[in-house]
Amino acid sequence: MTIDEKYLEKLSPSLHNFTKVREGVYRFRCIYCSHGEKNPNKWKGYFYLKGNSYNYCCHKCNHRSSLKNVMKGLNPNLYKKYVEETSDDVLPSTVSFSPQHQKLVSMDVRIDDMRKKGKIK
Repeated sequence: MTIDEKYLEKLSPSLHNFTKVREGVYRFRCIYCSHGEKNPNKWKGYFYLKGNSYNYCCHKCNHRSSLKNVMKGLNPNLYKKYVEETSDDVLPSTVSFSPQHQKLVSMDVRIDDMRKKGKIK
């Protein structure tokens, strides 16, 4: 199960009549035009896998979006968790810093400690 599928499962209670059609395709009532309110058998909202991520499309109102943007609107707390889990801000383990850089960083930390203790201004 990919990260996107994991978050689709968590988002599914917010999506009326959410069902898996086939691998990489999910169907439910459109969250934007609410197509299917009169006839519950009409579900025009879809999440579909394109490349490595899921996209949203309604075949009635033609609204299109990414999973991330749909999540941002429906469940902001879930969106924040998704962003944290998929963030590229974390340095990869293959990055290494030069010895000169490491010395400068440790010197800055020591200077900050001395300032906090009131030894220097």
